[in-house]
Amino acid sequence: MAFQAPAYLALSRHGIFYFRMSIPARLRTHLGTREVKRSLKTRHRRTAIQRARACASHFEALFATLQEHPVTYLEMKQLLVAAKDEMFALLTEQLETHGPLPPADRSEVVGEIKVLRTLAANNDYTPDARDMADTVLANANINLPRTSDSYHQFCVETAKMRDALLEAYLAHSEAMDGYTGPLKPCPAPAASAAANHRSERL
Repeated sequence: MAFQAPAYLALSRHGIFYFRMSIPARLRTHLGTREVKRSLKTRHRRTAIQRARACASHFEALFATLQEHPVTYLEMKQLLVAAKDEMFALLTEQLETHGPLPPADRSEVVGEIKVLRTLAANNDYTPDARDMADTVLANANINLPRTSDSYHQFCVETAKMRDALLEAYLAHSEAMDGYTGPLKPCPAPAASAAANHRSERL
């Protein structure tokens, strides 16, 4: 039976084996690259496999250590900006399909914005904002203990992002003055609508 080489072992066009491993998504910004590449400095397959396994053990341990650190404020912002942009694209697409928000839906969104801002003033957040935060963290493969300060702060920042998202959503709806189609209820940007759509795509 043929021996299958590890997935992280590759052969260059010069016949030299090298090691390559994908870097976890969360660490790519910090490390400045998407993958690790190292020459194993050998043309011998058996030697290359031994060296590649040693490299894999080293980098797997390194990545695990780095990912244990709490999410940084900058990283938090980057994740939420990306999530907001994707969710807004989805919501504007829904508006183009269904038309601007009917008065009842608009009132509901305005009401949620008021609640979000009241809670934000007290460093707090809504259950929908928490659910959205959980989805964003899951998509980035980040596991924050729910009792940690980092998790609480991420939920607070997600609530602020949701506030900005809803405000932009309303503005886009109100800008559709020339829309002549029928007004239909448009799905609100709850975690189950926008955030889960993001999860399915990633």
